[in-house]
Amino acid sequence: MLKKTWDFGQEQKARVSITFHGDETWTRDKERDMYVLGRVLSIKLRETLREDLGGVYGVGAGGSISRSPRQERVFSISFGADPKRVDELMFAAYAVIDELTKNGVDDKNLEKLRKGYEREREIQLKSNSFWMAWLESSARFGDDPNLILDPAPMLARMTNAERQGEREALPSIAGGSTPRS
Repeated sequence: MLKKTWDFGQEQKARVSITFHGDETWTRDKERDMYVLGRVLSIKLRETLREDLGGVYGVGAGGSISRSPRQERVFSISFGADPKRVDELMFAAYAVIDELTKNGVDDKNLEKLRKGYEREREIQLKSNSFWMAWLESSARFGDDPNLILDPAPMLARMTNAERQGEREALPSIAGGSTPRS
């Protein structure tokens, strides 16, 4: 664990970034699962760190699996907090990861996830920058650019059956990696 301190501004504030990284073979399903894991963990962390503990204004989690030049995964959790509460909130974040590993995602949060994805997708499809990035990636890796038109494969990853594999992957993302905060 790495901690750095800078004294700026007038108020005491901490910015926490917990990063897990490691080798990972890229597949489209793993990429989709990384997206789902980021969204689910964001929901659970917001419920715990913000609503239950009142420790953060905002919290986010997300990750990616690189295809090139080296296949690897990076997953991060980040939030701002009172410096005196950093250790408590980091411990709570790890507890949320443990809870998801043991119990999976409840249907209520899966439904939130599906609805959020559908809204986000609707907005993205109207954005030139989204299309430009998708087409650039498709050309770079030789993917079928029409894949983006069918949301069914992504929505299929948002079920409890699919999340079982994700629960098995959580320890390797969190525990089997080197955390940096």
